[in-house]
Amino acid sequence: MLTGLSLAGLIKNLQFSGPEYEYLRIPFFNDFIDSIIGAINRKQRIGRELFWIIVFKTFGFNRIAFFLAVIFLHVISSIMFGLCLLRAFPQRPFFAAAAAMLAFTMPMPMAMNYYAMNTAPLSLLLFWISIYSLQTWAKHNASLLVLAVSCVPYILSFTVYENAVLFIFAAPFFVIPILAERCAGKLGEQFTTSVVKLGVAVFLAFLVVLGLRYGLQFGDVASTIKGLPKADAIAASLWNTGGYLVAPFHGLFSLDRPAMAFGAAFTALSGSLLLGLPDYTEDTAFGINRFLQGGWCLSGLGAALFVLGITPYLMAGNYAPSVSWDIGAPRIFSSSGYGIAVLMALIPTLFKKRFFQTLLRIGVVALAGVWVAFWVGLRHDWETAADIHCDMWKGFVEQVPYVSGNTTFLFTDLRHNVGIVPVFDGSDSLMVFMQMLYTTPEMMGREHIYAYHSEPLLQSGNNESYFSTVTDEGLTTPLSKFTPDHPIIPPDSLVLVAREGRRLVITDKITASSGAHAIHWQGVSEIRTNFSRILPAPADAPSIKERLKQVGSRC
Repeated sequence: MLTGLSLAGLIKNLQFSGPEYEYLRIPFFNDFIDSIIGAINRKQRIGRELFWIIVFKTFGFNRIAFFLAVIFLHVISSIMFGLCLLRAFPQRPFFAAAAAMLAFTMPMPMAMNYYAMNTAPLSLLLFWISIYSLQTWAKHNASLLVLAVSCVPYILSFTVYENAVLFIFAAPFFVIPILAERCAGKLGEQFTTSVVKLGVAVFLAFLVVLGLRYGLQFGDVASTIKGLPKADAIAASLWNTGGYLVAPFHGLFSLDRPAMAFGAAFTALSGSLLLGLPDYTEDTAFGINRFLQGGWCLSGLGAALFVLGITPYLMAGNYAPSVSWDIGAPRIFSSSGYGIAVLMALIPTLFKKRFFQTLLRIGVVALAGVWVAFWVGLRHDWETAADIHCDMWKGFVEQVPYVSGNTTFLFTDLRHNVGIVPVFDGSDSLMVFMQMLYTTPEMMGREHIYAYHSEPLLQSGNNESYFSTVTDEGLTTPLSKFTPDHPIIPPDSLVLVAREGRRLVITDKITASSGAHAIHWQGVSEIRTNFSRILPAPADAPSIKERLKQVGSRC
C-alpha cells in the first residue's frame, strides 16, 4: 500500500486511455438514481457498474482517485489471498506471505495501463472474502446458514467481473485442510459429512452464477463461450506468462534512480519481514495433514488456480494468449496470476538445506523488487502519454470548437502507445468520448454526435472485421452497423480527422487511391469533410481547458 501511494504521488500526470468512457457514460449523463436504474437495465456487470457509479459520483474524472482505488483493491485482495493461504496452511507463513507479495507485484495487473476500468481486483477481493468465510465455517463447524452466506461474496464477484467464476472449484484446497485440522487428521464421519456439505455448497453457488448469466442474462464474457480450451492453449498461456514475468528485466539497467530506489527499498523492507519467517517441516504434521501441508498439494493448488483463472478467457475464443500489454494483460492474467504466485512462492520451501532455502527466498524477494522498479519506471511513459493526450485533444477542439447536429467524426490512425502505455485506445468508446466533449444543454450530445475509427490498412492485418465500406449511400464502419439509428453514415455528415504525430488534424478527404485505410470502396473513390458542419464557439462557451477537464483531461 505504501508503494502504491508513493507512486501516485510521483506521477505528475495521468490520462484516461479511452475504453473507460464507455463505462462512465451512464453516471456522466445521469444523476445517481437514474444511473443505478440504467446500470440495472443494462444487465451486464451490475456490480462493476455500481462501483464505477459510486466512484464517479464521488470523485468525478479524478484520475488519481481512480488510480488509488484500483491499487487499494489490488492490495487488499492480495492480503486476503495471503490470509486465506495462512489459514489453510498455518505451518507455512513464509509461503503465504511470499505468495501474497508476488500476487501484488506481478507485472501483468500492476502495469495499470487501464487503471480506470480495471475492476478485476474487486471481483477477486470478493472471492477471497468468500473463501475466508468458508474457512470460518469449517473451523467452527458452523451452521448451514453460515455456509450459504459464505458463498454470497463469490456470487457477487460474478456481477463485477467473471475472472474468478471458476475459482470456486479451488475452494476445497483452502477449506479441507481446516476441516482435517478440526477433525484431528482423522477421515471419520464428521470429516466426510463436512466435505460433502462443502461440495454441495460449491456446486449450488456455481449453479446460481449460471442462473444469473443464462436465466437473468447478466454478465458479458460468458455470452461468447466457444467451447472448452485445448491443452495447447493452456500451455501457450503458461509460456507467455513467463514472457510477462521476465519482461521487466529487459530495461532494468535503464531505469532512473527513483525507480531503482523504490525497487531496492521494497526488496529490503520485504526481505526484513519475510526472510526470517519459518516454514513447514514434515515432522510437524501427521495423518492426512502431512499430505495437505506438503508440496504436492500446494503444487496442485497453484496449477488449479492458474488453469481455473485462464480458462474463462480461453473458452471465449477471442482472447488469444500472447505477450501483449494491451487491455487483455490485466484481464486474462488477473486471476491466473495467483496460481503463478503460489507456484513461485513454493519453490524455496521444496529444498531441505537451509542454504538453498535462504538463497531462493532472497531470489523471490529480489524478483518482486524488480517488478516494483519496473512498475515505478512506467511513470515516465504515463506522463508522456498524458501530455500527448492533452496536446491531441486541445489542438482538436481548437480546430473544431463545436459542430452541428448529427455530425459524424471519422478518425484514422488514432490508437497509439508510448512504450506499453496507450495514449488513446478506446475506438469502441470513441463515440461516447466525443458525445461528452461536445455535449451542450441544447444538444445533449448523446443523440446528435457520432464518432468512429478507421484502422490503417497495415494494422488491420486484412481482418475483415476491421474494414469499413463506402458506397453511394454512405459509409458503414464495423461499429456503425450496430447503431440502430445510424447504420449508414451520410457522406455530408462527415468530419475526417487524422493523427499526425502528437496532433489531430482535420483532413479534406480520404481517397481510394491512397490505399492506406482498411476501407472497401464500392462505386466511390473518395469521401470528404463537410466543413460547414464545424461551428465557432458561442460567446458564453466554456474555455477549452474547462471542456477538456470535464472529460478528465487536465492540460
